[in-house]
Amino acid sequence: MSSMSEEADPSEARAAARIAAAGPVPSGVTFNRLELNRILNLYGRMVADGEWRDYAIDFLRERAVFSVFRRASEVPIYRIEKIRGSRASRACTA
Repeated sequence: MSSMSEEADPSEARAAARIAAAGPVPSGVTFNRLELNRILNLYGRMVADGEWRDYAIDFLRERAVFSVFRRASEVPIYRIEKIRGSRASRACTA
């Protein structure tokens, strides 16, 4: 017999334990849903055209960066950056 009640979901307990063990969420810069949707829509069109092949997203303390690669082994050909304190994202070429 189990000591847990039938109403308790064991996955909820495991999820709560993982969250507690992970510690506080870092206060880095992130893209919001609208920004990320726009970026991924552009990325999808460029992949369909065969121009872009890979991407990376970095969420740092002072900026969020979406990097675009022609090949995974190369340096990014474009970076879209959102900088803490700025009102808009900016695109940079590598």
